[in-house]
Amino acid sequence: MDLLANPVISQFIGLLVGLFTSFFSWWVLFRWMAPTISISSSISRTPSSVSSEEDDDKSGARYRIKIENSGRRPAVDLQVTVFVRVKGLNDHQSTIWEVVHLPLATSGETTWTTPLMNPVRKSKLRTRLRICLNHTDYCTKPHFPEHICEKVARKELLLEDLLSLGTQAQVGVMVSGYDEFSGARKVFMKTYHSSDIKCGEFERKSLLIAEMAPNAA
Repeated sequence: MDLLANPVISQFIGLLVGLFTSFFSWWVLFRWMAPTISISSSISRTPSSVSSEEDDDKSGARYRIKIENSGRRPAVDLQVTVFVRVKGLNDHQSTIWEVVHLPLATSGETTWTTPLMNPVRKSKLRTRLRICLNHTDYCTKPHFPEHICEKVARKELLLEDLLSLGTQAQVGVMVSGYDEFSGARKVFMKTYHSSDIKCGEFERKSLLIAEMAPNAA
C-alpha cells in the first residue's frame, strides 16, 4: 500500500492499465467488431465476344474476381478498387512502381460501391466483379510501350499483357467497409500474379473457380 501511495508508481500503474485497456479495446474492435470480407484467391478468365455497343471489348476474354462477407454482421459502405502495379516499366533498374487503376464497369468507373452486404452464411450471396480493362485509355500514355497502346486503341488489351511489363507486375484488389453495429472500418488487400489467372467460371456456392482447358479460353 505504501508503494501505491507513491505518486510516481501510481502514475506508472495507471499508464500500464490505460495501455492495456486501449490495446484490449482495439483488439476487440479489430477482431470481433470489424467486418470480414473474403476475396477470391484467383482471377477468373472466360472467353467472350462483343455483346453490345457499350461493351466494345474485343480482347475475347473477360476477367472477374469474387467477394463475400464472411463475417457475423452486415458490412456497410463497401468499396472495391482494382489496380495493376508495374515496377520498372521503362527502366529495369528503376524501383518506381507505375499504378493503373482498372475500371469495374463499362462506364470507366474505377470504384465499385454497395451500401450493404449481408453475411454470406445468411444471404447465400456472393458478388462477382468484372475487370473492364479495355474501358480506360490510361495505358495509351506516352510512357507505355507501343504495342500496349496499340492494343488499347483496338480494345484488345489482355490482363496478361499488363502483367508482362517491367521487372515485376501484379494485380491488387482493395476492399474497405464498416461494421454495421460498431462502425469499425477495416481494409482488405489481395495480390495476384499472372499464375493466379485461371480459365473458368466461379463456382456458384464458393469463391473457387471450376477450371477449364486453357485453349477453351
